[in-house]
Amino acid sequence: MRASRYVAQWGVSHSETNGGIQYLLATTHMQVVLGMSPAEAGLWQLPVIIPGIVAAVVGTGISQKIGTPPVLIAGLLVGSVGFGVLTQIDGNSGTALVVVSSAIMFIGLAPVMALGIGTIVQAAPVERAGAASALASTTNELGGAVGIALVGSLATAVYGATLDDNLPSGVTGAAHEAARSSVSEAAAVAGELPGRVGGELSAAAHDAFAHGTEIASFVSIGVLLAMAALVAVLLRRALPAPSAQPEPQPVGITEEAVPTGAQN
Repeated sequence: MRASRYVAQWGVSHSETNGGIQYLLATTHMQVVLGMSPAEAGLWQLPVIIPGIVAAVVGTGISQKIGTPPVLIAGLLVGSVGFGVLTQIDGNSGTALVVVSSAIMFIGLAPVMALGIGTIVQAAPVERAGAASALASTTNELGGAVGIALVGSLATAVYGATLDDNLPSGVTGAAHEAARSSVSEAAAVAGELPGRVGGELSAAAHDAFAHGTEIASFVSIGVLLAMAALVAVLLRRALPAPSAQPEPQPVGITEEAVPTGAQN
């Protein structure tokens, strides 16, 4: 069962990583590129969260009939489809693309996170169930933090390089450095520049941010597909389907257990 525990740990970690990346990129796009307030961006997460919760409940029920590995594989593949939709983003993309891609991701990854934690706890000895649960929670948080840091840094680096290649001629010096640091800073700088130059900087920053999101999405697709392959190879062997598990034998009274005086 050690393989199932390790694969589940990786699954939870990478699912949280990709979920965190999606949340970071989607909310930034909504607030900075589309100009939403934090409250509006938060409300647009409801069409994402509610289907994901339903998917987690349904996926858990299905796993009890066909086993955990097929549900994990399906969830990882669905999550990769969501990131595939996000690769179509550009500087002019509206709310629909971001919400639809986010919903597909969460529908796929919510069951993976729920079942992954359960698999970690079930694979541990009873006396270590508490430690396994703590490990699952720690893995969850660590995966999200490290993933956002690494892939988020990649998206930021791509954003900065892309903006450098398409920077309006009127943006130089401190304004240039501030604008390339983040799309939020670019929006602030654009508001202080003359109308035409500010508009060109804003459009260039939005396109650069979309390109960074696209590259981060492709990386996330690769991670999810690799996890799906790992689950298919390792976890399917460690966790057989419920129908393949031996039926418990009823415990009866054997002849040896019958008192000697009752054998007359």
